[in-house]
Amino acid sequence: MRRKSTRNLTGTTPLGGTPIFKSGRANESTSLPLHTILPDPNQAREILPSEEMKQALYDGASPLDIMDQMLKFKDHQPVQNIIQLAETIKNAGLIQPISVRPKEKTGLTDLPATVSHIITTGERRWWAHVYLAATKHTLLGQLPTNIAVTLAAIRKFSEGRSKCS
Repeated sequence: MRRKSTRNLTGTTPLGGTPIFKSGRANESTSLPLHTILPDPNQAREILPSEEMKQALYDGASPLDIMDQMLKFKDHQPVQNIIQLAETIKNAGLIQPISVRPKEKTGLTDLPATVSHIITTGERRWWAHVYLAATKHTLLGQLPTNIAVTLAAIRKFSEGRSKCS
């Protein structure tokens, strides 16, 4: 039986509602609309070619609009890498879901109201999906408005450290 979905430019959500994790346990899988996820602003790896783009993203600009700006920097190595990864995902699918945390668990404030999760791992895979959506490529016969995600394990640094000693 096919599930009813609501489609629009910003994403598809099962039964017209907001997708959520049922158990809230680490490694639980689901699918979330691209526009409800943002990269961690404290991530050391710089993917966006300019600070202005980064600021616009966290001020509420659409990831698709940011991608349109990024494509003007095709000679920027991280942008080339995203395009190559997008081609791989287009041909083989997303093999490893990205990991996210609910924004409430990150301590980040002043995020756009549409954002529900922050990426912990897989930012390049998320940008590759945004690229595919922005350039109107299909993935399994549909625009990739959603992405497979898992709920990241949240541990305090001291917990992980004590286990290593």
